[in-house]
Amino acid sequence: MMLSHTAYLASPYSDPEPDVRQRRFVDACRTAARLMTRERIAVYSPVAHGHPVAEHGEIDAMAHTFWMSQCLPFLHAADELVVLMLDGWRESKGVASEVAQAHLLGIPVRY
Repeated sequence: MMLSHTAYLASPYSDPEPDVRQRRFVDACRTAARLMTRERIAVYSPVAHGHPVAEHGEIDAMAHTFWMSQCLPFLHAADELVVLMLDGWRESKGVASEVAQAHLLGIPVRY
């Protein structure tokens, strides 16, 4: 199976409520799976990847600077940025950083 291109899936995550972070994690995973299977896109989702890594690696899941340093190299390699518009996406510091970086790099942004 040949994949058409690569996408970086930006979505809000940080919230003081663990239940909100868990729901956002599940939504990001479901969306990544849909993009992978229906659109045949190779997808990197920082939330789907980072949530379990933080949990099992005892890393602060809301350490913005740390996670941006981990995630942005994947954005640099992506063909497009897909923004998952969950509640809180407009207020998300991470999503705003990712969109700004995509614009600087000339990477198309899809909402």
